[in-house]
Amino acid sequence: MSYLIGKFVLVDSGESYRTGEIVTTLDDHYFMVRFDNMMEKVPAKSTTLVCLHEMSATYGDEEFKSWHFFDTRADLQDYINWLEAPTKPEVVKLVKPSKATH
Repeated sequence: MSYLIGKFVLVDSGESYRTGEIVTTLDDHYFMVRFDNMMEKVPAKSTTLVCLHEMSATYGDEEFKSWHFFDTRADLQDYINWLEAPTKPEVVKLVKPSKATH
C-alpha cells in the first residue's frame, strides 16, 4: 500500500470535510496522515494514525465518511474549488405542457 504515500486526501463527512496528506505507512494497514489546519489552510505539525479500514468503510445512513485521493495539492484544491463554487439556479419543469385546444 505504499502507493498511498504522498497522496493528498479530502475526507468528506457529509456537511464538512478535512484535507491532508498521507505521509508514511506503518504497514499495509496503518498510515500516518498529516491533516491540514483548515483555518489557516496549512499542514498541521502533528500526524494522525489512520487504519485502512477507516479509509474504506461506510458508516451507514447517519454517519457518512468518504475519502477522496489526489496526486497533487493542486488537484485537491481544484476539486475543493469545484465543490465550493456557487451553482447557477436552474428551473426544471417536471410537468410536460399539455396540448389543450381552446
